[in-house]
Amino acid sequence: MRHLVLLLSLFCLINTSSAQDKLLEQFEKGVAAFEKGNFAKAERFFDKLLKEEPSYAAVYLWKGKCLQEFEEYQAAYEAISTACNLDPTEGSYWFELGLFKYTIAITSIKKPELCGDCGKFLLPEGTSLKASYYYKSALKDYQKAVQLNPNYSEAYYQMGIAHVALSEVDKACLQLQKAVDLKHPKALKYRLEICPN
Repeated sequence: MRHLVLLLSLFCLINTSSAQDKLLEQFEKGVAAFEKGNFAKAERFFDKLLKEEPSYAAVYLWKGKCLQEFEEYQAAYEAISTACNLDPTEGSYWFELGLFKYTIAITSIKKPELCGDCGKFLLPEGTSLKASYYYKSALKDYQKAVQLNPNYSEAYYQMGIAHVALSEVDKACLQLQKAVDLKHPKALKYRLEICPN
């Protein structure tokens, strides 16, 4: 009897392991499709994965990135936020949420005719559609990312860029220096361009 229980346990473990391997393989195919610019194919992979494993935070993140490419901003925000809520200790998810908000700000400035009210759902009721709100909101997410991962050079770099957009040069220089200290590849050049010393 003991051997039968052991065999059944081993069988369940093998089945679970092979199921996890299949999920990982599908996820990797979705990411590869996204990186090749085939966003529709990537989204199909991610949708299939979410049907099988609805608590897979990384899949929500990548689905959100696909939706952002389709300019489905509210759905993208909801997907990326879901990733953050499912795994709130993963700094890269908070970074991506901040980057999403920063992108909304840029889009609303550079392409207002395309954006329209593209990020209105992010604003508190009654707030006017201003890019500065998105920059400030992005900064909060970048700060959460570096709280979780103090060596996240890209988050410091993006904080510097957001502070520049808010005309907060001193704060930008501090964040860019942190990115330089962490060996971010673009931070030194950008810091030299905007910082007085």
